[in-house]
Amino acid sequence: MAVRTMLRWTGFKIQEMTTGQGGYQQTWIRRAMGLYYSNPSVTLSVVTDAGNISPSMVDSRRTAGAAITGRTSSYAGEGTTEEPGTTTVTYDRIAQTVASTTQPSNANSIGYPAYYSNGGFYAMTWQDMVDTFFQPAAVALRTDTLNGVAHASESFPRHQYFINTTYNQTGYTRISNTPVFVDTRADTSLYTAAGIPESIDQPETISSWYLKRRDNIGTPNAPVSGTVTPLYISSAGVLKQYTVSEFDDILEAGIRHYFASGSGIRYQVTTDSTLSGGVQIRGTMTDTVLNGSGNFQTLLASADDYRSQEFPNGNDITESVYRLYYKTLTT
Repeated sequence: MAVRTMLRWTGFKIQEMTTGQGGYQQTWIRRAMGLYYSNPSVTLSVVTDAGNISPSMVDSRRTAGAAITGRTSSYAGEGTTEEPGTTTVTYDRIAQTVASTTQPSNANSIGYPAYYSNGGFYAMTWQDMVDTFFQPAAVALRTDTLNGVAHASESFPRHQYFINTTYNQTGYTRISNTPVFVDTRADTSLYTAAGIPESIDQPETISSWYLKRRDNIGTPNAPVSGTVTPLYISSAGVLKQYTVSEFDDILEAGIRHYFASGSGIRYQVTTDSTLSGGVQIRGTMTDTVLNGSGNFQTLLASADDYRSQEFPNGNDITESVYRLYYKTLTT
C-alpha cells in the first residue's frame, strides 16, 4: 500500500511514467479530478428547510418593546416600558447528498494499473489506487495545489462550491435563487415617535448569501497517445495498454467511490475560526445586530392619549460568523 509509479509503452520498451509536476502520472490525477467534476458523488443543493449541513445558522435582530398607549395625564416612564427584544430566524437550507457508489472492479486482482518492483510486475491494490490518485486529488481540490505546486490557472480542476453575497458572478452558476443565509437588522428609520405604537419587528436585509458552483472547473484533456496510457496485467499474464476510455472508467468509478466513502470528502458549517487539518473555507456568512440599549420615544396622540415605546438602536456588531468548509476526511 503506497504511491506507485505506473508503466507506459514508449513504442519499443516499457518505461516508468514520469511523476513530477507536469508528468504523465500527474496528468492522470488531474484527469481523475476532471472526471469527478463531471459526475460528482458528494453534492450540495439548496432546500427550503431541513437541510442536513449542521449546525443551523441563526440570523438575529433587535425588535421594539411593546408600546404603552392610552395613558391619561402623563407618559409611561422609560423604566416601565418594555425593553427592545430579539427575534431569530433559523436557516437550514444547505443539503449534502452522498451518492451510493461501488469500488471499481479489480478482476483477478490484476485490473488496476501495473507497476515494477524488485524485478517483477505487479498490479496496484485498491489502497495503492487511493494513495496514488484519489487522496492526492482530494488534497489538490482542497488546496488548489498538486504535488506541492499551486495552480492558479482556471484550466486546473478547481473546487466546485462557493458561497458569497454576489447574486450573479462570472465563472459560477447560482445553485438557487433562494439564499442559504440572510443577515437582517432592525431598520431604525422605520421606527418613529409619530408611529407609536410601532410594529415590533421591522427588519431590513443587510446581506444575502448564495450557493454557487464553479463553471470553468477544468477537465484537462487526457493523454490520448498510446505512449502515455498506462499498462495493466492481462488475464494471460502479459502487459497490455488501457485505452483512454478503459482507464477513464476505472478513474471515474474509483474517485467517486473514494470521495463518497468515510475516508473521502464532506462539507460542514462551523462557527470555529481556528479550523485546521484538511479544511478549506468555501464561504463566510455573518450575522450582525444592533448593540443599543433602547431608544425611548413618546407621543401625545391626542388629549389624554400619552404613548411610550422603546425602539432598537445602536451600532451594528457581529453576533455570529458561520463558515462553510470542505474537509478531506483523511489528510
